Amino acid sequence: MSILKRILKLIGIRPKPYPRTYELSESLQVTLKTLAEHEGCSEGELIYSVPPTKRQKSVFLIYAHADREAVRKLYQRMVRDGIHVWWDAEKLEAGQNWQAEIRNSLFKSDVVLVCLSENFNEERGYRYEELNIALEKARFTPSDEIFIIPIRLEKCDMPESLRHLHRLDLFEPDGYRKVIQALQEHDQ
Repeated sequence: MSILKRILKLIGIRPKPYPRTYELSESLQVTLKTLAEHEGCSEGELIYSVPPTKRQKSVFLIYAHADREAVRKLYQRMVRDGIHVWWDAEKLEAGQNWQAEIRNSLFKSDVVLVCLSENFNEERGYRYEELNIALEKARFTPSDEIFIIPIRLEKCDMPESLRHLHRLDLFEPDGYRKVIQALQEHDQ
């Protein structure tokens, strides 16, 4: 049962027999329109539970575990802003094969944010395997599409494998805005 049908049932509004129409107050009409816009679908799709045609883009975060707190803040801010983010610290469940789950999520992602720092540049950690998987997928991505976006959490060197890509600096005053802008441009 769709959200709207549940709301209508709770407040006692029943659909008229054919054609299916609802007698809605002006405020409920505005609520329906707002819900439909938020879900990215028409009002009819919302009423009849037809899934929206526009799929939300998914973002995968690659980072050094030593930067977990900085990445947590980025993750929380992005989620608050309505972005679908895959972050291992939030998405992995006990007992899962974490390497397989990370690979699957990377392959399914639309964009990868590589969170760079001095910690990232240390020569150990699974992040390099994640980066290699992302770079391999990027090879098969059309050249006019952006798949990997390097973002620096602090001033640091770029890994050689990413130097051909334009980076964003999250530590700059407008850094987060630029990250969101890049993701929105990717979404179009």
